[in-house]
Amino acid sequence: MDNNGFGNKGPGRQRGSTVLKKNHFDVVYPIDLDRPVKGLAPGKIPLSVFLKVLENGLPYNFRHIEPPRSKATFLAVPHAGLSADAAFYLVSEALPEAWQIAALMGYVIMYADSPNEYKSAWRYYRSGKVFESEPEASPEEITQDDLFDAGE
Repeated sequence: MDNNGFGNKGPGRQRGSTVLKKNHFDVVYPIDLDRPVKGLAPGKIPLSVFLKVLENGLPYNFRHIEPPRSKATFLAVPHAGLSADAAFYLVSEALPEAWQIAALMGYVIMYADSPNEYKSAWRYYRSGKVFESEPEASPEEITQDDLFDAGE
């Protein structure tokens, strides 16, 4: 018996390599990168604090690892109501070259894995540049069997 507790099989970083089915929730209702980030005020802010505001100020998940020197790196927030897209662009300018932010269909991730590509990604932010991508979606639909298998 496995005694690691509830949730010991978390989705992990490789979940973005999954090809989603055409009626998957994230394909039908992808994240909105034009949405303003709640709680982000104009001025200079440490990258570490900026990332926490992004985590809490968006209606979708933003998973990341703390980049090096994030407490000593400051970002200049130009105005209130900054969109998620503009915020991720701003962060990407401050990250080391090996880092990237990937906007997937249902959430955003930030890791030191550039130029790794994810099958469900539609936008990447790397070193202050934005790269568009065409996410893969399976022509199949989610079935009752899929829902049953997911619950096991």
